[in-house]
Amino acid sequence: MNFYNLNSKLNFGKHKGKDLLSVIKTDQEYVNWCLINIDTFIISDQTLSELINLIPELKFSDLAENFRKMKIMYTNQIDNKKTNLIWVDLILKRIFSNSY
Repeated sequence: MNFYNLNSKLNFGKHKGKDLLSVIKTDQEYVNWCLINIDTFIISDQTLSELINLIPELKFSDLAENFRKMKIMYTNQIDNKKTNLIWVDLILKRIFSNSY
């Protein structure tokens, strides 16, 4: 998953190579579409707040906003699972290294 910030360059589609802020200024519907259709396209809460400060009229569709939130939640769960696996691995290494 890719969290896009204001300066992140899109690496796909008709706006490939352009930064998120310039795309939103010229083609909000495209960013709305990306939130719904591109699984790896995520705008964090912090970046969304920054965008709204710069573009107060910015509004994604309810569907796009729900997808955005769902992808953030899913990414956080993956990160938590990875963190948990790292801790389990460290604990097991310590247990087994002390048992010999």
